[in-house]
Amino acid sequence: MMLICPLEVIDVIQDYDLKISQFESLLQRITTETTSNVVLEKMAPSEVWKRSERDVTLLRELAEQLKSFMLLLKPERAPTIKRHAEALLKPLSIFEDILLRKSEGSPEDSRSALEELRKAVMEGSNLLGLAKEIRDNPSESISTILRLKEVYDAKEYLSAVSVPEATYVLSLIHI
Repeated sequence: MMLICPLEVIDVIQDYDLKISQFESLLQRITTETTSNVVLEKMAPSEVWKRSERDVTLLRELAEQLKSFMLLLKPERAPTIKRHAEALLKPLSIFEDILLRKSEGSPEDSRSALEELRKAVMEGSNLLGLAKEIRDNPSESISTILRLKEVYDAKEYLSAVSVPEATYVLSLIHI
C-alpha cells in the first residue's frame, strides 16, 4: 500500500479527493485527445505509444493509488475494488503490449490497441464511480479509527505546548 500511516484524517481524505479529481481529469483528457482521435488509428504503433505513454502510465499509477485508498477506507468491499481496478489495468496492459510488441506494427495494431484503451477508459469510469461512492460513504469503523487518530494527534499536539508559553500568549491577548 502506498499510504503513510501517520497521516491525519484530513490529509487522507484530502489526498484521496485530490487523486479522484486527477483521475477524473485524466480520463477526460484521454477520451478527448486519444481514444476519439481517428488520426491515431492510422499511425504506427510506436507513434501512438509516444503520444499516449505519459497519460497511460499516469492512469495506471492513479488507479493503483485509488485502489489503495479505497481498500483503506472500505475494506469490506475489497473484492469489488480489486475487480474494478483489474478491469481497468488489464486493457491498459494489453494496449501497451500491442503497441510495443513489434517495432514496425501496422495501423491495424494501432486500431486494436486504441480499442483496448477505450475499454480501459470505460472501466476507469466505473472505478471512478466506485471511488466517489467510497469517498462519500467510507466504512464506519475506519472513519471512527481515523477520527480517533485525529483526536489523538490533536491531544498530543496540545500536550506538547508548555503551560508558561500558553499563559504568556494568553496574557498578551488580554492586554
